Parts: sequence; structure tokens; C-alpha cells
Amino acid sequence: MKLSRLVALAAGRAPHLGWATVAPTGAAPGDDDPEIGALRFDSRLVERGDLFVALVGAHADGHDHVGGAVAAGAAALLVQRRLG
Repeated sequence: MKLSRLVALAAGRAPHLGWATVAPTGAAPGDDDPEIGALRFDSRLVERGDLFVALVGAHADGHDHVGGAVAAGAAALLVQRRLG
């Protein structure tokens, strides 16, 4: 599914996610609307083309693992806060 379609579906079904930002990682140069293979919440499971969702949990913060997800080939990120 294209990233833009996934974002549109999520916005329609979960409008409370308005705080989140979805951004292509550049894993596919020149593609601002990459094809998304799977949603991953664990950066260790990310494969090329996946969307990595950086959740803040009781014991870990997914934002700390964005680098690993991008290195594994994540096509896009769903984040709660500014990175970097």
C-alpha cells in the first residue's frame, strides 16, 4: 500500500493520531510516496520497505531505535516527536 493511502486510512479511522508525523526516509531515492510492506513496532524486525512506528512505552522509547530501523531499510517513519 502506498504511504499516502495508509496515512489517509489512519487519519480517517484514528483522528486522535493527529500528533504523529509520517515521513519517508529516503530509502527509495526520489520516492515521496513509497510502497509500504509492513508496519513494524520493533526496529529489530524492520525489513526494506516497512513503516517503522516509534512508540513511547513504559520501558523503551522507539525514537531511540529510529536509526536502526532506517539502517534496516524502513521506507517511512511514524514518530511522535521531532528527531535529531
